[in-house]
Amino acid sequence: MLRQAISLGRLLLDPLIEYAHLCNTDDDILCVSYHPLQSEVNKEELLFALSLEFINRVNEVGVDVNRCLEYSHTSYLLQFVCGLGPRKAVHLLKILKQNDNLLESRTKLVTLCRMGPK
Repeated sequence: MLRQAISLGRLLLDPLIEYAHLCNTDDDILCVSYHPLQSEVNKEELLFALSLEFINRVNEVGVDVNRCLEYSHTSYLLQFVCGLGPRKAVHLLKILKQNDNLLESRTKLVTLCRMGPK
């Protein structure tokens, strides 16, 4: 009951973060009913369309990587940043946490996290 209350509060504060939280390995995002005819759509196609929409919205709004380090529930947004995906997002957070660093500039992505041009 407490988890549901926390989730509802977060949904009111920032819906994108809470919906992104449902995009996990269990595909909980498919449990949410968006339309009465949703069951007629192939689940893989629906998941692909939802992923594309998340990518568009997250990149439109942007993600604060340092906030993702501070508040773990916001880290689900990183997987939708163009060029990252789920594995690279987890890797990025892991490296930054190991070094107890905040991401102060884009150059740290290249030097510390080894991301960027090769």
